Amino acid sequence: MINQFIWPEIVLFAWPLLSMYFGVIILKPQIHDYNVTVATCLLPTWLLIINAFSLLIYNFSILPLLFVLSIFIVVLALHDYIRQVKEYFIADFLVVALRVLFISWTFFLVGIMLTRVVSYFFV
Repeated sequence: MINQFIWPEIVLFAWPLLSMYFGVIILKPQIHDYNVTVATCLLPTWLLIINAFSLLIYNFSILPLLFVLSIFIVVLALHDYIRQVKEYFIADFLVVALRVLFISWTFFLVGIMLTRVVSYFFV
């Protein structure tokens, strides 16, 4: 684990904010006609940033853990979705699943960023 600050980390901390900003400014008018949201387009970016931070903090990738937790969360969302609707359509559930994934991965990303900041001072 690297305890010292390295300058390329500025990019890692700024990348989520910049990608959200440019996603809303540039991407939103482009995908307005399709059934795609900016959050859906940001999911691969979140995976890259989480992987970069996990390699920087722990020296191994925590993406397998993230995938297992994500599957569990999506199954819980599916259970809740099926109880609420009378007819199940996969396209309608995919919107719900992608929103749940974006929210959970965003919390995971914020948590791993805070872990890195805390590791500057206490490790």
